[in-house]
Amino acid sequence: MLTRSIRSKVTFTNAFRLGNSDIVFPAGAYEILFEEELLQGVSFEAYRRTVTYLMVRGRGSHVGQTTMHMTTQKDLEHAIACD
Repeated sequence: MLTRSIRSKVTFTNAFRLGNSDIVFPAGAYEILFEEELLQGVSFEAYRRTVTYLMVRGRGSHVGQTTMHMTTQKDLEHAIACD
């Protein structure tokens, strides 16, 4: 199975939540990581998204640390639309 990763950035002007999470993320710029797998058995190259991560850089005493929060494309798009 062949996979690929795509990185993107999004900036939120307001604090936000992803889906039903209790975590409130502060406004700011965030990196998004999408992982996709190659669909096999089709006559053209096509990929299916398998996971979406919001990369959160540490602040305060956690500066230098980055955590990956798994989310869905739908929850991410909803958070962007609500901002």
